[in-house]
Amino acid sequence: MVASPRALNDRVDGLIAAISRAQHSATAYDERAPHVPQWLTRRFFRHIVSQLYHGERATQAVCVRLVRQIDDPRAQDFLEKQIADEARHAALYRDYLEDLGGVSAVDPGLARAQDRIAAWSGTWHGPMVAVNTVLESEAIRTLQSAPRLFACPRLAAINSGIVRDEARHLAFGRLYLREHLRAIDATERRAIYHWVQDLWRGCTADRRDMIGFYVRVRRPVFAKRWARQNRDLVRLGLIEPDEIAAFHA
Repeated sequence: MVASPRALNDRVDGLIAAISRAQHSATAYDERAPHVPQWLTRRFFRHIVSQLYHGERATQAVCVRLVRQIDDPRAQDFLEKQIADEARHAALYRDYLEDLGGVSAVDPGLARAQDRIAAWSGTWHGPMVAVNTVLESEAIRTLQSAPRLFACPRLAAINSGIVRDEARHLAFGRLYLREHLRAIDATERRAIYHWVQDLWRGCTADRRDMIGFYVRVRRPVFAKRWARQNRDLVRLGLIEPDEIAAFHA
């Protein structure tokens, strides 16, 4: 169903108002010392949290790029506020990591994804699909599905606020793309789909999670997660089910 321009604008305005309210009410988190899970070394735990930090910085960079590419004041307004969110998230993780011993290097899988997004030469729809839909949704699922990993009270409080922010970013990406992907032709849509699929495969190589750290799961679990992303990309209007089937025929 195609929304009218006014209906789309009203919904984007609603998301802008929501993100503005959240930013005005944001509070500082406690400064308690980090608590490292007993089943992890401090070094490895620092590596894991560092990938959350690097992910926030990478998303911020993509949003800066999107602001320049999208000629829509409402989208620019939301993205500017998302940039502020990502900067605040990165600062919270950086402060936490300083108390752990400093920020670890970016994981090779995440670095590859950053490089591929930076090298994208197609329309703005590609980076928005990659960041505001696929990567944002994976970040939310990761933070919500690993309570033992992120059980440190201070880190749990940070992540709780970030998940709420990321949900607004995800809602904007899905809303905006559903209304704008129809403006590009099927060849470009398929190119975006293949590119996003390659990003996914690059990040999950060697059984890595999308935010860059090892997870001890079997390959079918990743297949199930990609199938879930496929369903979301179909709802987005990026790809049709029969097109996905044709790719694997």
